[in-house]
Amino acid sequence: MIPSTMQKSDIAKTLDGKGEWGPFLVQILVFLVLISTLSFAVSTVDSLTPTYDPLFSGIECFCVIVFTIEYVMRLWVADSVLSWMFQPIAIVDLFSILPSWLDLIIPGDAFPALQFLRMLRLLKFLTASERGSAASTAFLSSWNENKSLIYAASFAGGAVWLVTASLQYFAERGNEDMEWCYPPDGVPSKHCTCDDDGCEGSSCICQNRFNSIPSAMFFVLLNLSGEYPLAENHSTLGRFVAVATAVISVGIFAIPTGLIGAALEGAVSALNTGKEEDYDVDDDDAAEIAAEAQALLHRAPSSTSSPVASVIMAPPPLTTKKAYKALTGSFICVSAFASVLSTMKSMPALGIFIFYLADIVCAVFFFVDHVLRILYAGPEATYKAMWCSLLPLADLMSWLPTVLYVLGGVVGCPAYIFLTISLFRMMKYERYSMGFQILSRVVSKSHGILAIGGMAASCCLVFCSALMYFAERNNPDPKMRSYYSSVPTAMWMTLLNLSGEAPLCDYTLVGRIIVGFLSIVAVAVFAVPVGALGAGFEGVISEIASGDKEDANEIQDGREEKSPSGKNRLNKPSGYGSIGGEVEMKQPDQTEQLPNPSSQDRSSHSSEELNWSQRLVEGRGTRGKMFQTISVCATLFAVTLEVISTCEFATNTGRALHIVSVLEMIVVVWFTLEYILRTSAHGFTYIFSWLGFVDFVSTFPWYLARGLFGPHLARLMDVYDGPLRAIRLLRLVRLDTYAPSISLVDDAFRDCWDGLSVSCYAGVVLWFLFNECLYFAERNDAEHSEDKRFRSALSSLQYSAVLLTGDYPIVDFSLWGKLCCVVAVVVAVGIVAVPASILAGAFVEILQAQAEKRRQTRYDAAVKCQRMFLARKARSGAMPGASARAFQMVVQDAITHSAVLRGLDSSNPPICARICIWKNRKSPSSTAYHTFVGALIALNILAVILESVPSIEETVPHAVWQAFETFSVIFFTVEYLTNCFTAVYDPKWNFQRSKFMTSFIGLADLLAIAPYYIQVIVIPIFFPTLVFDATVFRIFRLARILELEKFFKAFSLLDDVFVKAAPVLKATGVVALIVWVGGATLFYYLEPHSDDEDVEAAARGGEDAAVFVSIVDALYYCAIFLAGEWAVVDFTPLGSIVCTIMALIGVALFSIPVGVLFEGFQDMLAEQNSK
Repeated sequence: MIPSTMQKSDIAKTLDGKGEWGPFLVQILVFLVLISTLSFAVSTVDSLTPTYDPLFSGIECFCVIVFTIEYVMRLWVADSVLSWMFQPIAIVDLFSILPSWLDLIIPGDAFPALQFLRMLRLLKFLTASERGSAASTAFLSSWNENKSLIYAASFAGGAVWLVTASLQYFAERGNEDMEWCYPPDGVPSKHCTCDDDGCEGSSCICQNRFNSIPSAMFFVLLNLSGEYPLAENHSTLGRFVAVATAVISVGIFAIPTGLIGAALEGAVSALNTGKEEDYDVDDDDAAEIAAEAQALLHRAPSSTSSPVASVIMAPPPLTTKKAYKALTGSFICVSAFASVLSTMKSMPALGIFIFYLADIVCAVFFFVDHVLRILYAGPEATYKAMWCSLLPLADLMSWLPTVLYVLGGVVGCPAYIFLTISLFRMMKYERYSMGFQILSRVVSKSHGILAIGGMAASCCLVFCSALMYFAERNNPDPKMRSYYSSVPTAMWMTLLNLSGEAPLCDYTLVGRIIVGFLSIVAVAVFAVPVGALGAGFEGVISEIASGDKEDANEIQDGREEKSPSGKNRLNKPSGYGSIGGEVEMKQPDQTEQLPNPSSQDRSSHSSEELNWSQRLVEGRGTRGKMFQTISVCATLFAVTLEVISTCEFATNTGRALHIVSVLEMIVVVWFTLEYILRTSAHGFTYIFSWLGFVDFVSTFPWYLARGLFGPHLARLMDVYDGPLRAIRLLRLVRLDTYAPSISLVDDAFRDCWDGLSVSCYAGVVLWFLFNECLYFAERNDAEHSEDKRFRSALSSLQYSAVLLTGDYPIVDFSLWGKLCCVVAVVVAVGIVAVPASILAGAFVEILQAQAEKRRQTRYDAAVKCQRMFLARKARSGAMPGASARAFQMVVQDAITHSAVLRGLDSSNPPICARICIWKNRKSPSSTAYHTFVGALIALNILAVILESVPSIEETVPHAVWQAFETFSVIFFTVEYLTNCFTAVYDPKWNFQRSKFMTSFIGLADLLAIAPYYIQVIVIPIFFPTLVFDATVFRIFRLARILELEKFFKAFSLLDDVFVKAAPVLKATGVVALIVWVGGATLFYYLEPHSDDEDVEAAARGGEDAAVFVSIVDALYYCAIFLAGEWAVVDFTPLGSIVCTIMALIGVALFSIPVGVLFEGFQDMLAEQNSK
């Protein structure tokens, strides 16, 4: 009996999760998806397959039958069977069961590669309701809205990617350190042994990782994503390319990936059906949570009705005093410091006893604090709060374990007890910070995006892990194969890939494609839940910081209103931090009055006019600007000279040493002259200022080393010659007087101090917790040799700080260590990054406010000049002769251009004019021509790439490549000459040939053909004996990709972004330069310069050889560090401190210019798109 239409509709509703039985069916399907996915993943573990294979097969058969029945029912109830079968949801359902039926029908496992399609069952999470269609609709909508932006940005990013890959191919194709060796059959033997450092032996198969441009593109893609797994293997030229990639290219490449990520994030967010009241933290939620936290921090919790306040006991008045807060924080710091140091195995008994006494003193203080709180709040309130908050438990655990050990007669607590007590004591400061209370509210408000984004991220993780398992399980490299021996094993490395990490790089071709896809697209999906928590927390902290800034501004406004003179007064910024004072500001009515030019001329010489030396050192006038330019150049030259002087080629010969000494003397003479001029200009005010001290210490040691105060002191200075000369690098701080930056960091600290302190507290506690867990998990991990790094809680602090930045240079952890890292990746990484992000945001806001103020000042000045000009013109009644002649020239130029335009519109225009008209007007022939040009450019790029592949180059005859190249050069030459001759008729070049020839497109056209003529004509005729590598000319042919700028206006917009954001980029660039050079110098002088230096293995972790052999090498590694990749992690104790500071703060400050460039390009593209 055929069911009726009504019956079909009921079944359709049930399959869609509606009706009486629909939700129950969806739950069953979701449960079966989980069971089948888990069964498949576990079945890939070789050790479990022989024992549990019947169970796995039974689960597989049952699930396939159920999914097949579901598919048939959906096919039966569909209105149009054919149209339904080609819907994305139907395709997912079909491919989720197809591999199992193929394995059953075709014996012998003939389709092993299709097994990964079973993981598509995970997508049933998203197809079980209307969420899946909503997400796809949102993604398509976002893509259609921003596709022009994405295309233009993708062209810029793709061009940077291809050019950088070509440069690395040229630099590394002959580098032996870039060889990848593996056994012929994938199994090590006595002729091909393998260890953690790779394989070596006579029978090993070796190939260069950069043997072609396509191969180099994968490794450069990792670099552009902020990953440098081969950092220590790069050649000198390759290191320069890598630094340029880290400093410049990453920002451009991040634009298209950011736009794609935004579209994917919108798709995941659209999975919300609108039923969740608390989906994510918006601006209103952030303001609400910030207001609750501020209320708890500034008045008794009983006076608020917030959910946070209901779980916190009313504090005694004594505990709210600033002195008591500081005392509590001091005891917490002492406890944490003692607990960390007590884990050192080399700590003597006396030190352990001192820490034991410190712990007792802290326990007494926290016991008294706990008693005071109980007496003030009452036992009943304390008992209720214990079940709602961790604070009463923290109060109890901060002293109880110590008391129990003392009463038991045990001297000293075990390490895990001591560290746990310190963690509870750190939680006591939550009353004064509210960081975790805010975090709990953020989680509550964001449970929608966390649940849905977590579901999408989990699906992505398992699906990608299965893909990587099938791609890499037969990798010829045994080490690579061990990371992907099963789906559960592959999840660890895939999790790191999805978090933006790439610790490994020697993948198969399929593996490279998958990892490349993960680094560009899938990372955005995985980042939704991870980023939502951090973004929500940062939003609340920003609200707190902005509220604090508004309060400070109100106080400052009140002080200005109460000025006894009745005039607004501002502190004039000083170049030395101590020069200057208050300057009167005119009232608004005064600024509107136009000055009389004659009276203004008479008053130009006031009694307070600067003298010649002050005008000179402050950059007033032509000579002052020249003085500033020389000062900046001398500073940069001194820094460069100090960097070069640490290189081997600058010290291996007497001539090189003499040249360096002479140049150093010239620099010191200029600094001395500059110091004398500034002293004469500002006297003791400059001498005792911070910049005066910097100028003094960068100059005076040189005279001491030359025997100014006797030979004994000179010999002593020679001992510390290197560090003393490095002090000269402090001159970089003087750049702050020309592009204010460092001085503004202090202002940024002040503006966001409240929010910064809250986020720092949460970040430090999470860092301490993660460090404690990782220490206990890895301190005995001798199998992976991690027991050296994590030998104490103190030594592990540096590694845990690096891992919390999201970078994983260490991946070989124990199972418990991996679990700790998984939690850190999902939860802690986003929270720990908030303080640096808040500081960077406040710094950029100050710079943007200053830039806006400068623009407003220029606008006001232009208005005044215009009014003065009109007033003078009205008084004179006639135009001066010079102005009249200039006006006539403008008119004549307009007449000339008009004649040109009339020539274009005439009935018989010149041939060049006709060509210009044809190229600029849309017609079938011109469209076909432009299409041919674009196709020819693309074919040239493809030819250069394919020609770099050895197998293809050997297969295709050289005559074919040469013929195609000759034809292309002839065509592009004719195109370039045509553009030059028609430029005088083209309005977009202002009817000027020089305008086209010096434009970006004109230079790109010239650069596309010049290498051919240099190789074929110039060198054979003028340099016939010159021996050169023709590969460099083949690489330069890739400049033709820049000719695509005619179709995608990306680099032209990028130039506009640079011009528009120049003030902010200049200031942030100074900060980045100081952080970069300063960090590199510290690493150079704190770390060993060679492997022969006597450095204890325990102090350095006993892992890596010395890599900072010069400041140049230190600059290379420091650029990578500041890009977020820690290619080296084993440092001396002092180097570990520098590493920790750079990981937590320096990376954020260094990345500010990249963020400014990204936002500026995105805004410019959006503006162009709106037009």
